[in-house]
Amino acid sequence: MVGFLLESGVHRPGPGEPVPLEGTTNPGAEVEVALWAGPDATIARVGPGIELVDVFGDFDDVPAALAANVWNRGSVFGDAQDWSPGLLDEISVRVEHNDKPFGDPARPPDAIGDPEALVRFAAETVSMLGEELREGDVILSGLLVPSPVWTKPGDRVVADYGPLGRLEVEFA
Repeated sequence: MVGFLLESGVHRPGPGEPVPLEGTTNPGAEVEVALWAGPDATIARVGPGIELVDVFGDFDDVPAALAANVWNRGSVFGDAQDWSPGLLDEISVRVEHNDKPFGDPARPPDAIGDPEALVRFAAETVSMLGEELREGDVILSGLLVPSPVWTKPGDRVVADYGPLGRLEVEFA
């Protein structure tokens, strides 16, 4: 499924600046890889990314998910670095929820396949809708772990991407 990200939904929390959960029904954090588009549907940069979701129906209900923009309510991005083929091959992402391991470490290629093919797919999909993928647009890869980290006020999610960086999000 493909949804869209709005700049207004990008959170840039710093220490002591949690992401608010006010008004959510079933909030979660999806640990993903953020891919910044380059020219001609290539990848320019890559970094840690967490999609903020609010599932207010059946998580597996595709029509409901599409109607709700794939449950998206925002995103948080870590620092990006220049892309090179094979960059994600040796990355292992470790996720913690409230200082406890959340699932097994995830290898992005195992979860998302070829990231360059993913960007081409996103470009083709938006093209079918009469839009175009523009340089600088961000594509979130999809879940690296089997499920979202379900959150509530006071929770903290940490995703350590090894040499790609670390992303920590607190919720209020």
